[in-house]
Amino acid sequence: MNKNSIELTCIVCPNGCRLSVLLEEGRVETVDNALCPKGKEYAIRELVDPRRILTTTVKVADGEIPLVSVRTDTAIPKHLMREAVRLLSALDVNAPVEAGALIVDNLLNTGAKAIATKCVSRKTS
Repeated sequence: MNKNSIELTCIVCPNGCRLSVLLEEGRVETVDNALCPKGKEYAIRELVDPRRILTTTVKVADGEIPLVSVRTDTAIPKHLMREAVRLLSALDVNAPVEAGALIVDNLLNTGAKAIATKCVSRKTS
């Protein structure tokens, strides 16, 4: 049998538990040292399907500033992060942009929305 032991620090709550995870044949068999049930859930999710919230920027045409910050409304698979950043960095949105505006719906078929996190007014000249 192929067994591996992995150490993780849980980031779900302030405890910061140092988790010891035993993997067998690519499956999580045990999670030790979690002070709450969330630690076990975190370890399994992190090793089986790691996901992250993406924060980046998108170009703004005719804006008072050239970029608007955006984030996903839900975590996306970690392996798609670079592709998602490339896709978003290739976009241009027109000013004005309102905070909360939808920039991309269903980013890379993940179900996540990329939304603006600040307002960008139209350039005045």
